[in-house]
Amino acid sequence: MTEESLPQLPIALLELLHPSGTARSLVLDNGGHDAERHADLVVVAPAAATDRHTPISPAAAAATASASLAEGGVVYVFASAAMRFRLLRRLSHEGLHPVAAFVHVRSPDAAELLVELDRAALNYALAMLVHPNWRLRLVTRATARVAIAAAALLAPRVGVVVHRTGDRPPAAWLAAPEERPRSALILRRSRTNGRESHFVYSVGSRRLIVKVRDGAVERRQLEQHGAAAARAGAVVATPVNLVEGPPGAAALTLLQGLPATTLLRRGRVDVGAVVERLTEWLQRWNVETAARSVVTERMLENELLAHVRLLQSTLRGGARYRAWLEQQARGWVGIDLPLVTAHLDLTMANVLLTRDGGIAVVDWVEARGSSLPLVDFFYAAVDAAAAAGASHDSVGGFRACFAGGAHSAIVRTHELSLRDALSVSKPVRDLCFHACWLHHAANEFRSRAAGPRPFTAIVELVAADACAAAAL
Repeated sequence: MTEESLPQLPIALLELLHPSGTARSLVLDNGGHDAERHADLVVVAPAAATDRHTPISPAAAAATASASLAEGGVVYVFASAAMRFRLLRRLSHEGLHPVAAFVHVRSPDAAELLVELDRAALNYALAMLVHPNWRLRLVTRATARVAIAAAALLAPRVGVVVHRTGDRPPAAWLAAPEERPRSALILRRSRTNGRESHFVYSVGSRRLIVKVRDGAVERRQLEQHGAAAARAGAVVATPVNLVEGPPGAAALTLLQGLPATTLLRRGRVDVGAVVERLTEWLQRWNVETAARSVVTERMLENELLAHVRLLQSTLRGGARYRAWLEQQARGWVGIDLPLVTAHLDLTMANVLLTRDGGIAVVDWVEARGSSLPLVDFFYAAVDAAAAAGASHDSVGGFRACFAGGAHSAIVRTHELSLRDALSVSKPVRDLCFHACWLHHAANEFRSRAAGPRPFTAIVELVAADACAAAAL
């Protein structure tokens, strides 16, 4: 079987369970096929067989898995509850024993999670990564270990990691040499702007998050910009050195707090309070990192005109909006403005609210050291308003903040406070406003992701308003 025939099994995530964090994967069905020898990862998944009427032999599958497994490798068993029990029993006859079980979860944002059946991991996943009404809540309410053990045997979407007694444990690359017992794990695969990302959360005695693909970028951004953000009042992650692990991976401390998006959705905090907290931090951070400059033609090309040309054919009134921006750009050249360090992905999922009234900020991959001011504020305010709604409607959030909606007054008050602190003129404010939405709409366009394009819709609103005002 190939990985394509097992879409429910994220093979790239399963590789992270190998003690070194990397593996050559081999996927088996019912043990009836010749298998590659000396594989670091063997996946036994008879429940995914294309022909469900094919007789399945647990003994044959277990024998093949054992014969195929390289020294120090791991087996991942994914099968129906009854077949899983039989496979694990047969594997034990081959000297292979279960060490961890993972429940497969798909969260509301389409991220895929493998959550270890451990109380700490389940509680963290429910609070931070999964919709709070998900059915695993019933499992975490049980205090007895027997409840989790029963779930490992009976739940339909559970995989079990198996290895030889005495071998290094799964994901040993994450553990400090003195760490006993091993930390519980959560593995996550998600897509943002067309980019797939893999994460490992370690939620035991040493709380870490490992970014597997773009971790080196995140680490570099934090090393460059994290100190100033922290001095301004935000808690940021600290890079942690790993002895080994997948190429490009970087470990960071796992921060305390609950995602603002979760608290807004539950109604436990209001939009105005979140915007106020963020504005206070952004103001201190922007003032510290601000460098006076002037608007240049190159800046306008990079921040506005290249984006509007890219989007023009997809926008209602795109040609008219482009002509309006080009005209405005000529008048903006030479205006004084501050350039600041910006996060550039300040969604409410990346803002954690702490019990002491503070904030923590995560996911610094998009950060820039020299950016237009106000763009983080505009984006964060709209995402806060969207998160407070049942459907996280970004267009509705924009209307609520900037089109006379419910949050327009409070957003304008905080915007003026930020503008005053940075000495941002009205023309610069308008430049930043258009640049903010064009930037996110261009990212949305380049991702080629199917489905709604809310930032394109927001740009259409901004364009219609600007062109209508110009016609008066």
